Amino acid sequence: MMIIKNILILLLLVSFTPQSVLSRASTKSSTIPSTTTNAAHLLSFQKKKHHVQQKANEILMKKEEKSSLFGVKRGGSGITESLLSKKYLGLGYFVIYDILLRKFFKSNDITFPSMMAGCVILFLVLALFELVQPGLGDAQFQALTPGAGLLAKWLPSFFVPGLAMLPLAPKIEGSLEIVKVLSVIFVGFFFTTTTTGLSTLAVRRLQGTAQESDDAVAAAPTSTTPAPKAYPDELQSKLGIGALVFGALSILLTKIDNQVITPCAANAIQTIFMLCTSFFTFVLGSNQSASFKKVVHPTLFSTFCVWFVIAIYAKITGSTFLDTLKTYKVNSFAIDKVGAGDFILHMLGPAVCSLSISMYSRKRLLVENLLVVITGALVSSIGGLFGTAAFIRLLKISGDVIRLSLVSRNVTTALSMAIANILGGNVSTAASAVVLTGIFGGTVGRSFLDFLNIKDPVSRGLALGAGAQGIGVAALVPEKDAFPFAAINMILTALCATSFVSIPAIKDLLQKIALGK
Repeated sequence: MMIIKNILILLLLVSFTPQSVLSRASTKSSTIPSTTTNAAHLLSFQKKKHHVQQKANEILMKKEEKSSLFGVKRGGSGITESLLSKKYLGLGYFVIYDILLRKFFKSNDITFPSMMAGCVILFLVLALFELVQPGLGDAQFQALTPGAGLLAKWLPSFFVPGLAMLPLAPKIEGSLEIVKVLSVIFVGFFFTTTTTGLSTLAVRRLQGTAQESDDAVAAAPTSTTPAPKAYPDELQSKLGIGALVFGALSILLTKIDNQVITPCAANAIQTIFMLCTSFFTFVLGSNQSASFKKVVHPTLFSTFCVWFVIAIYAKITGSTFLDTLKTYKVNSFAIDKVGAGDFILHMLGPAVCSLSISMYSRKRLLVENLLVVITGALVSSIGGLFGTAAFIRLLKISGDVIRLSLVSRNVTTALSMAIANILGGNVSTAASAVVLTGIFGGTVGRSFLDFLNIKDPVSRGLALGAGAQGIGVAALVPEKDAFPFAAINMILTALCATSFVSIPAIKDLLQKIALGK
């Protein structure tokens, strides 16, 4: 009851503050002084006012295109608008909400992932608000949407530390073992996509709602206008400069007497250096052309760059690559030890909690297609977990940790890492398997669905959302009717899979199947 109370208080606090303040500002700005009673003058004044408003809107739109750090819009009321930004209020809410849940779960020895519980609880609370008083849940949703959008935009960057620690993960010995691991990823994608797509299509046919004409998979018309960059050049430049400045300072401190600066300060400077490096390389990768990103995902690009920078830093400072990499993520928030990767990876908690906003935004689709959505989520989660575990055992992949790390290969990265922890796998290996699955699925997914002759948009979305996670969802953006269902099933598959693995009996069964014990 205490955690529910905390959630309700935070929800009301976050939603009430921006709404009430903005409401007063709007009321104040809408007051038009009238200094004449002449009708002609009043009409002229209204026309001029309308013209000025149009010009102001044009200026604001141009300024929005050059938004400042992390997408905060500037202009208007300047500092006041920045302080009252709904994006940062929403971000602050999700961070506090995640911290409260972590502490609650830890103090009560609850092993279930707090981030996933937070996602489900928040969705249920919003739905309950809307049920009790229509409009109340939607009001909270509107207040939290900007913050959720901000987290969603940066979510891929939060996976970088998990991938970057891959050199410290258990080694895959021999080319045959590498082929086996890749087989799990590729065959697993085809298995999940096929079973989810065909099972949901069967349900749709039984309901008489399947759309099986060629028009059903028609892609949205492509625009000839070049796509805007994912992040502003100003942000990219500032992060790059920050990386250079703090990198040079950190290297300098390793060359002088240790008594000049405390270990805590030296560690803080190195942490800021790697934070700037991680986000700069992610932004740089995200701002590349679509053709480049199709081959090298921004998350992978950032990971490779982080490795390169760490290697250069280790060479200059006289350390080794692996020793320096160990300082990037130390699994501790002690002030003299914490690394950049610890901060970045910690943001996965608020990001997963914010997925509830994405689910709530599609609540109507969930209700209207409840049976087929449930079918897709159960087939993809249960089939994915047990099918993968059985295939791993069949291939006789060496290394218990590697086997357990691959079980969650069709669960979105954030919760795949949580499942790996629960089963006793390695987080970096699990994250790598999911990213490779997503890249492969995003590349061949739509063509494979065409090969299976699955034309129904709902089934296509549910299948690729389950089989290829976030990158697969992005691949379906051109199919406007399929895209929402891909996003829905990506989330629900992850939630269902994590819920099942959190049940001790199912966890033990999966371990027995995968390990053959």
